[in-house]
Amino acid sequence: MGCDIHGYWEVFHPEFNRWVAFKPINDTRSYSWFGIIAGVRGEDTPRVSVIMGPSADPSRAPDGSFSRMWVEYCKRWGMGLHSHAIVCWHSAIEANEMLWISNKKRWDEEDGLPDEDVGESARVRAMMSYHEDVPDADFLVESVIVDTRAERDEWDEEVQVPIEVPMGVTLGDIIGSRDTEVIGERVRMVVAFDN
Repeated sequence: MGCDIHGYWEVFHPEFNRWVAFKPINDTRSYSWFGIIAGVRGEDTPRVSVIMGPSADPSRAPDGSFSRMWVEYCKRWGMGLHSHAIVCWHSAIEANEMLWISNKKRWDEEDGLPDEDVGESARVRAMMSYHEDVPDADFLVESVIVDTRAERDEWDEEVQVPIEVPMGVTLGDIIGSRDTEVIGERVRMVVAFDN
């Protein structure tokens, strides 16, 4: 059975004085990545430090603990989502590094990397890439999702539509700092899984 990841990058926006979503996460399947961040489909994998349990579940956490986009998204899925986690910025970077090390070790054990004359093979590109594109201070935030509103879709069902506020500034500008410790306190991933 498959296992998919759902989530958003959030920033604590000083102007709105709350968490707002600004970027969806990479939702492609990587069971190695899933194992590293939440122990899903990879219980034997080393894990980074994440917050799990009731405080990571928007339906059980105090109001204002998450962006309104993430709260509404999780409401729509209901019990279909599990293993809710909050992954701090530093842990997302660490998970990428652990994934890279794990992939390199596996490929080295199998038969080594292709010779240099092979060129830019898919295997080398895969090894050199990370699963999640972690936004840094220079990441351009086009807009933030501050809330959602109910609308009727083509089947006359109520859906939540994001209310976006244009930004056009870097993440560092929003936070007011380029310091990685400050970014680590004010930027995070919120994720959950389904299967």
